[in-house]
Amino acid sequence: MLEIGSLIKISSSPIDDENYSKLASLVVNYGTAWMGWTRKGLIKEGDTVLVTGASGGVGLAAVELASKIFKCKVIGMCREEKSEQVRNFGADHIIDYRSESIRQEIKSITPSGVDIVFDVVGGDGAIDLVKSLAFEGRFITIGYTAGIPKIPANILLLKSASVSGLWWGNTMQTAPEVFKESVNSVIKLYLDGRIDPLIQETLPLDQVNEGFTKMGARKVVGKLIIGM
Repeated sequence: MLEIGSLIKISSSPIDDENYSKLASLVVNYGTAWMGWTRKGLIKEGDTVLVTGASGGVGLAAVELASKIFKCKVIGMCREEKSEQVRNFGADHIIDYRSESIRQEIKSITPSGVDIVFDVVGGDGAIDLVKSLAFEGRFITIGYTAGIPKIPANILLLKSASVSGLWWGNTMQTAPEVFKESVNSVIKLYLDGRIDPLIQETLPLDQVNEGFTKMGARKVVGKLIIGM
């Protein structure tokens, strides 16, 4: 049972089926990215930011918000075959995460380092990204599809850098006003036409397993929606 205080009004105007699907794909991904950038990353115009898993739902949201709303220089990390959509959403540069020279590629783009890393992947690659932070850079850790990294504290000291974790959904209980602000902010941006979530495909409920298979095979860019 939902408490009335946990409900959020989306719009006083009628919403058509297409917009319902967009809104279904919006709240978690863009709410997470918004809170990560604003509350954890302290993002500001002109920052150079890097997003891992940039072709996924949360990653693509982070790219679009950083580029279109916060006017940042954006580096997206994804497979080369998915790079076109990431560029379309605002990435200025693409790095294939399978590259053996990630630090060198980052340095060629931004010699002074990255102001904010938005990491939804984790794994050993996260250590190279911490080492690529600018002085007083911020590293936001959100997911661990590649494993939990062991980040060396001495690098944080040498760079006066910080690492912040973000569990967006939990703020519904721990900081409900912050949670609502993130949801209301991204809904308003969407209804104002300033952001536009990518839905790759909508599947009927009886094909939900097919959807999970596509996600597991890394064949989804943006969001996959299950219709009811």
